[in-house]
Amino acid sequence: MGVRTVLMSGAVATVAAFTILPVAGAAAADLPKSMQLILKELKISDDILAGSEGEHQVPAAWLKDARKQGKVKIVSSWKSKGFEKFTAPFRERYPFIKLENWRGTKYDRGLKPLLAYRSGSHIADVVISIAAFYNQMKAGGALEDLRDLPNFKNLPKPYRDDGGLWIGQKLTYRCITYNTAKVKKSDLPKTWDDLLKGDRWKGGRLALNNYPHSWLLPLWGMKGEDWAKGFVRGLFALSPQFRKEGQTASVSLAAAGEFDAVIMGSGHRTRQYLDKGAPVGFHCPEPVPVGPAQMAMIKGSPRAAASKIFVNWFLSKEGQIAQYWAMAETPVHKDLHRKEFLAFPDQALGKTPAFRYQHLVDTETPKLVKFWNAMWSKGTGEIVERFSGRVKAAKRGGRRIVVDHKGMDRTVKVSGSRTKIVVDGMENDRKAVKVGMTCDIAFLVKDKEAKEMICK
Repeated sequence: MGVRTVLMSGAVATVAAFTILPVAGAAAADLPKSMQLILKELKISDDILAGSEGEHQVPAAWLKDARKQGKVKIVSSWKSKGFEKFTAPFRERYPFIKLENWRGTKYDRGLKPLLAYRSGSHIADVVISIAAFYNQMKAGGALEDLRDLPNFKNLPKPYRDDGGLWIGQKLTYRCITYNTAKVKKSDLPKTWDDLLKGDRWKGGRLALNNYPHSWLLPLWGMKGEDWAKGFVRGLFALSPQFRKEGQTASVSLAAAGEFDAVIMGSGHRTRQYLDKGAPVGFHCPEPVPVGPAQMAMIKGSPRAAASKIFVNWFLSKEGQIAQYWAMAETPVHKDLHRKEFLAFPDQALGKTPAFRYQHLVDTETPKLVKFWNAMWSKGTGEIVERFSGRVKAAKRGGRRIVVDHKGMDRTVKVSGSRTKIVVDGMENDRKAVKVGMTCDIAFLVKDKEAKEMICK
């Protein structure tokens, strides 16, 4: 074995440009104790980590700088309890790096770090699930190139940016969640086209939520725009239930028998409910929509070395297995796409995937959303009124906006998830709408809720 540096009890003896810790592939005793417990609980042999010694090899200069930096600031969608569990092996390996995780909204994860970067400060070093603001962050030059991470190579191309500006954090399969007390396996369609055949799913038995970019976009990209539009017309002809809930609530309602099945359902979310005894199942017609959540680093961080060490560990087999153990999130590591780490392996392995590529997000999303919204409005009978006015009051953290429209006060409900808000040309949250702004509003008459607010 070549020359290496071993980190023990916080002491480093540097004898080469790279440092490697005693890791998997050797005896199980060489693993962090927390990782030994994780493998034991998962009932997986430590042989799965054989040959992964190099995944923990980082430049000695990173370790030296990380000791001075001391911490990493993370803003994510990870719950605190799960984060503490899955990062235990990291803390054993790198006791001199403190991890500070803040669970935030999509605005906390994308907009706030971007605005801070523009002002010359860093409120976060590592950001998770930034899809809503990725293009703005990229255009603003706010993202670090991660191609120098030793474990960048562990990601298949669909799960990383070729320019290194993001790496996959987890894989999400988005298909159909169904109630196992109501739906027989023989009812489940083998392909998406099969879903439209016959009467099984007609008359409100199937529910749709309003998130087509998550599952339909990969199908649009693989099978083409003409197919996708024809499929959506056929889908809406089934007279489905049109639901406003998000994916977690949709799984809960399927378990409660509110409908037989819902599109879309998330694989790992469905597994969480199933493990609690809920009567739910997960099914993916072919091709199977799948995509990564994005993880990135803010450029120019004063804690860059410590952050890179954390992200590199996260991309290792050890980091990916630990995340799966704590949160049931599917690994992105090229060697871990196997049944032990899939919430529903029979719905992924051996089936044709349809990837949610970044170029589809950038080029096809506007066309998809425009078509889908028109069909959704027609299907729900939504009447959309458009008007402009000056904001006179913002109440309850922006949940209610009072607008002066032609000399009359109009109160508009603003949803944190359903209302698209743009302030001064940038997507924002409802708290950014201030008294005195002028807003162009797309108003859902029945719900008295804004579908879109463009303010300045």
